[in-house]
Amino acid sequence: MKSYRLIPTMLLGAMTCFHVLTSCSEKYDIQRVEPSLDVQESVTTEPQTERLVMPLKSSYPWFAEASDGWIQLSRYRGQALKSDSIVFACEENPTMDDREGYIEVRLMDQYSQRIKVTQRGRGTLITLPQSLVYFNKQGGEVLIEVQTHLDWQPEVAAKNGFSFTKADKTHLKVAATPNPTGKDRTTEVTIYDKDKKKSATLSVIQKPTDKILFIPLEASQKDLVIKKGEFALDIPVTLNVDYECVPSAKWIKIKSAPPADGKNVQNVLISAEVETNTTGQERNGYIVIKNKGAVTDASDTILITQRGVSQIIYVKPGGNGDGSSWERAFGSIHDAMGAASNNGDMEIWVASGEYQFKSTLTWKAVNVYGGFKGTEDKLHLRNLKNKPVFIGGERKFMAAWNNAGAICWMDGIVFADCDNYTNTDVGCFEIYMNHGFRNCEFRNIRHGKQIFYLQKSKMVNCYIHDLHSKNYIVRGDGSEFYNCTLVSSMSDGWNTNYMSGGSKWFNSIIWAIKRTAGTGYRAFVAGQATVTNSAVHSGIKEKNINFIDCFELNVNNDDANGPKFVNPVVNGDYRLKTGSKCINAGKKTDFQLPYDIMGNPRVVGSAIDLGAFEYDGK
Repeated sequence: MKSYRLIPTMLLGAMTCFHVLTSCSEKYDIQRVEPSLDVQESVTTEPQTERLVMPLKSSYPWFAEASDGWIQLSRYRGQALKSDSIVFACEENPTMDDREGYIEVRLMDQYSQRIKVTQRGRGTLITLPQSLVYFNKQGGEVLIEVQTHLDWQPEVAAKNGFSFTKADKTHLKVAATPNPTGKDRTTEVTIYDKDKKKSATLSVIQKPTDKILFIPLEASQKDLVIKKGEFALDIPVTLNVDYECVPSAKWIKIKSAPPADGKNVQNVLISAEVETNTTGQERNGYIVIKNKGAVTDASDTILITQRGVSQIIYVKPGGNGDGSSWERAFGSIHDAMGAASNNGDMEIWVASGEYQFKSTLTWKAVNVYGGFKGTEDKLHLRNLKNKPVFIGGERKFMAAWNNAGAICWMDGIVFADCDNYTNTDVGCFEIYMNHGFRNCEFRNIRHGKQIFYLQKSKMVNCYIHDLHSKNYIVRGDGSEFYNCTLVSSMSDGWNTNYMSGGSKWFNSIIWAIKRTAGTGYRAFVAGQATVTNSAVHSGIKEKNINFIDCFELNVNNDDANGPKFVNPVVNGDYRLKTGSKCINAGKKTDFQLPYDIMGNPRVVGSAIDLGAFEYDGK
């Protein structure tokens, strides 16, 4: 009987296995995700630069690429099954005709789709390359180019002593009668298309003088901000004098300057070229166009700011954007540094305000600049009196690893309120080769080993005060310090500032550096270093340190040999006051400093002052 039961049992087992396999197959089919992409098929933009956000949803992780450089993607990857978007901008279309490109979206290796991008040409607008025209008191007439594919007319035929006539499809004739008033005569005329949907406005000025020389552009068009690459510049000039072009720097070249007859009012087009900026630093220059001769009767100027890098990442309190502009700024320096690449062709601009650190900052090899309101488009417009404040909390402040490229800077930042006294690792600031701090303040910082460990790094125009460590305050290994003020700090041990590896100090003030072991004060401890032309309290005869042209300071601020700070005890004001031996006591170094830590001019007196603050004579 048992043998007969075996066959049904085997059949039942086979059926069960078949059912399981079939169920697994059906389950597998149900879980398989088909590639799908929900995004629009095309987009059309205006000729001007425009930022666009294109909603997208995908069944797979996605990645987007643009066909052409004028389509600039700022968000180009995302996750599956989430409402997402492609964020991009189209550069201004310089041509009269439409142009086309595409954005290709790929779902891993499963699927791809192209989104057609059409950007209108400037022919759909009305553009006046010259939006401002000048006449002298005799008047005259001039043809103004009109760039458009549209049918257009001036709003009026005559106005305030000027007449306006459509000469042909691409030119407006402007005529001026003589001006006997002795005052400027001005007006504006608007050019419309037939539907009055597109327009452009021309400003007209007639001077009450014989000699004129003007660049007929709006003020914003005469104040250029250009990219770091080579740049060709055409400058229209209206004049009736012999003229010359004077560039401010060798990196600005005049390529051609057509002769003028020096009598009749005429338009000339001057061509200039700006060389590629390889310095990594933003630079400023100008071109002055003036009448020939020792006396300047008529002149005008083009200002030029040239970027030192290809990208600026913006940071502003409360920001929640992608860092591409002040309006879309990041809200933290950590997010900005995360978006930067090491030794990348970029820099970070930080607006004034407080930034609470929640973790240690890893400083990639990019420049970081502070002191902005959050609207500036030029580096030199920042105000070093309004530095952003990085608040450290209870953790290590910053680390920066060896940089094989050119030195990069933290410039115009306050580092404050970091209590890391239980930490005994390398230092609150662990900084290695080719990083530097410039125009920075460090205050109220504690660490369980040392505040700074600086290896082959630099400090310039820095103000360092009220620091507290268990061991070293500043430990420099092959590092350099220029015009620094290091004061009122304490070490809980025998050591204070340890310099080795040929470290160098120049034009600096080191005062009231206290230690709890041994004698009360000690500026430096034994190492291998040179201190040149500096004012030092307690330690000018330290072994293994070569002091050159230095002088000893008294701990009493107002003593004859004291530093004579404005008010170091009550409110921590370490600026110099009248009678200080540190005023005009500096010497020239490899660093040419145009201003001090507060942005005030260097040099006010006969020589640069010692320390981070330049005495202003008040």
